[in-house]
Amino acid sequence: MFCLLVNSIRGHVVRCPLVEYIIVCSAENKLVAQTLLVDLLEYAKHEFRQINCGLEGYKKGEWIIIDFGKLVVHIFLKDIRNKFSIERLWK
Repeated sequence: MFCLLVNSIRGHVVRCPLVEYIIVCSAENKLVAQTLLVDLLEYAKHEFRQINCGLEGYKKGEWIIIDFGKLVVHIFLKDIRNKFSIERLWK
């Protein structure tokens, strides 16, 4: 069973030729962001047999990007998410 506890997830319908889904979420601190990533990878491996993905930002933990191909997940620390406000790109 996979349990995902995230403070803030916002979904947007986005026209993007490269991906079908984009998830943007926030974590309270670096450890929570990294743990969220590890749990997400374990879930993908278990449920979808998905282990091939692009990954950036794990060590720093401020903005982690996971690219599963049709799905891209952004995990931000709260202040970094507010600073970059990438949701405005799709408004």
